[in-house]
Amino acid sequence: MMRKINYPIKRVVCGICGTVVLWALAAHAGVSPPDPKPVLTKVALEDMGFGTDSLGFLTLIVHEGDHDLYGLRIKEQYTDANGTTITIQEDYPVWIDSPYGPSWNSNRVPVGFRRHKNQKLWQEYLAHVRAHQEWANKKKQAGQHDDIDALDIKVRKEEMPPVWISVPEPNQVRVFVSVYDKAGNESDSIEVEGALDLFDIASKAMEKTEKDSAEDYYVGSESTAQPQAGGLPADPDNAALLYYQAFLLRPQPEDATEAQVSKVLRGAEPDDNVRQYVRFCRETIELAEAAGQMPKCDWGMRYSQGFRVPSPPPLQHASALTSLLEVSAAVLATDGHYRAALARCLTIRRFARHIGDDRLPLHGASVSFDGSSLRAIRHVLGRMPPDADTLAWLESQLAAVQGSAESPARALEMDLELGLQTMRADPNIVAAVRDQLVERAKDNSAKDAIRSLTDEKVVARARDPYAEFLGSALRAMDSNMLYEKKYAEIQRLIKDLKEKFGNDPAARQVITGSADLLVGFYSLQVRHRASSNALKAAIEIYLAMAKTGRLPSTLPDALPKDPYSGQDFEYETTGDGFVLRCRVRDIDERKVQEYEFKVRKLDSAEGQPSK
Repeated sequence: MMRKINYPIKRVVCGICGTVVLWALAAHAGVSPPDPKPVLTKVALEDMGFGTDSLGFLTLIVHEGDHDLYGLRIKEQYTDANGTTITIQEDYPVWIDSPYGPSWNSNRVPVGFRRHKNQKLWQEYLAHVRAHQEWANKKKQAGQHDDIDALDIKVRKEEMPPVWISVPEPNQVRVFVSVYDKAGNESDSIEVEGALDLFDIASKAMEKTEKDSAEDYYVGSESTAQPQAGGLPADPDNAALLYYQAFLLRPQPEDATEAQVSKVLRGAEPDDNVRQYVRFCRETIELAEAAGQMPKCDWGMRYSQGFRVPSPPPLQHASALTSLLEVSAAVLATDGHYRAALARCLTIRRFARHIGDDRLPLHGASVSFDGSSLRAIRHVLGRMPPDADTLAWLESQLAAVQGSAESPARALEMDLELGLQTMRADPNIVAAVRDQLVERAKDNSAKDAIRSLTDEKVVARARDPYAEFLGSALRAMDSNMLYEKKYAEIQRLIKDLKEKFGNDPAARQVITGSADLLVGFYSLQVRHRASSNALKAAIEIYLAMAKTGRLPSTLPDALPKDPYSGQDFEYETTGDGFVLRCRVRDIDERKVQEYEFKVRKLDSAEGQPSK
């Protein structure tokens, strides 16, 4: 109970949380009421987030006399299997930077999972606050009130080191919290309520996951178009705007979760932590799903600046989004939601298309993300029973949903144009090239001719040799020559270009950065085509199995070919599926590419697939 105070009481309701605040006021001017002991009536962990240092909030209901709370004290008791109890206690002066207590300023303290308190960080923080206090007091004494923050003394809460707390566990961990004011008055310790225990939240989320039907789970996480209310602006028609939102909203997983996510991407089973993380990423996934359905995706590249500014989108965020979608597909497949999982894989494919090929790095990322989509589809096919309807649907979707560009041609051409634009955007580059050309000129007449060249003519001297080379190389890529001959022809063209123009001050501006990349991007094109063709061929093998109940002994007719050899893939059955193998070595990777496909085995007794 609150200690009785013989002064009128004003009841104030906090506009943020509705907490009733008892505020004692002196009845007569000049009379100061005694400093009451803070009264803490409730402590609870709530609003648990996921994947950040701040897992949630410690919510407190505090009644105290003059709003001068200073900090909170956390005491934790751990009981081991032998009944031995260990107690730790830590003080956190979380309100040092405010003249008000939590009932007035904020009654929610951000907290994270238990780690040892960082004494050094807290000492530095307190020193910073006290230095700020001294500065503010000096300003006050000097009458310089304008330089002082509106709340007198305030340090940004983002600077405050983390407050660590354990999640209560029945019969194992008990957590008690008290608060104390600047005068040293301390409330009684209140045990943290376990009704909103994190593990209880996680188990309920998992229980719901298990009960969801395949369709309900998928529809619940898929973005669907809603009727447009009158008077409201239309939704964005640019997918990039939604992807950027998805990048910003994706929760950053903790180290342990991130490590487990990496294992799932390599084929491991998703654990409860991964499942919960995917749940917390639902809004991010919905944005990606909605963006994937849009035909237009403009990332806002500043083409006029050439290579002088980074090209959007930020590929580290794009890669993280792709990994999230792939992991969510793995969770769906593990839970038996096969078509939903395949649809999620197709979302990755749409995202790969939207990454585009305006730059060579973007084209490379697009191919990589499309490869993630194909890999994720292989994973789902290895888990699902051979179902002809689902396989036929997938086959039609792969034909309809475009992934990365088949050829690097546009990316290579765009890279050339952006390189030239870089020269145009920086007169110093053109001037330096012109000076070098003048130095190399044989006589004064030639020097004068070069000096008279306009900037655009200098740029043309850089463009023309590489543009001719690029046209020849792209024609070789599109020819009917086999892989090894194309590879050799591209290398020959690169060698000839360097011998003729490698020392030309203008031409080497483009040659140096681009020519050597071409053979690598050709190899990437063939490698990705092999992976795509292998998947399409595998679907036909799965369809044959769906009809007969067993893997075919030989490849069905008219399947997509191995692009390295132009022939059918080598086909080999294994103990748990089959392998499709290319017939010619990948020159860049110095190996023969092969693709393993798992098959869900059939129960011989029931004639049904077994898990």
